[in-house]
Amino acid sequence: MEHLLNNPIWFALQSGNKNIASGNAQVKFMQRDIGPFAAMEEYSESNFVYLLEQSKPGDYFILFTHEKIKVPASWTTLVEKTITQMVYLHPSPPSIVADTNLVVLEEKDVPAMLDLTQRTKPGPFLSGTIELGNYIGIFEGSKLIAMAGQRLKPGVYTEISAVCTDPAYTGRGLAQKIVTALVNKILAESRIPMLHLNTDNNSAYNLYTKIGFQTRREIMVYVIQNK
Repeated sequence: MEHLLNNPIWFALQSGNKNIASGNAQVKFMQRDIGPFAAMEEYSESNFVYLLEQSKPGDYFILFTHEKIKVPASWTTLVEKTITQMVYLHPSPPSIVADTNLVVLEEKDVPAMLDLTQRTKPGPFLSGTIELGNYIGIFEGSKLIAMAGQRLKPGVYTEISAVCTDPAYTGRGLAQKIVTALVNKILAESRIPMLHLNTDNNSAYNLYTKIGFQTRREIMVYVIQNK
């Protein structure tokens, strides 16, 4: 049987994120205002045709695959790259970095979250992404300066995502505090934390390794757009 994390979007949209999934038995895609993610059981020509029919010109989707795939000419491939997938497999949780400034982010915080993610580019974050839940952040006064949350939930795994810090506040250990808090929360729910990062992001890799994450494998990312 294929490992859940070899096709994480596919299995997430059939399990932990199925409440925001649309599609058929072979193709799934996330609610558009929450995230541009899609997946297929098999990346076949017919499944790409179905996804095309469910979208309109200009719409784009993000695919995670465990190997290179052939994208039909009816789509424009905007991005094709490799990212690193990491999993927290330690038998005990990481030590919590105490910080009374950690706050649960709510609907009223979405404008600040959109502003921070647009400036730091941690990955897609839309007006409805907060519905994926469990976003926490740190404020300096009224300004959101760091945040992260949860995204894909394939099977027993929960992905930590949107990890970002305002460039003016880096080097203070804010990301470590937030990610550590999220890891502990996920473990308390008897689930396994995992995440993805760009393969050339050495600072993030070193941070996640320090917290206790281990590299599982490389994953292909495709961003495709309906012509």
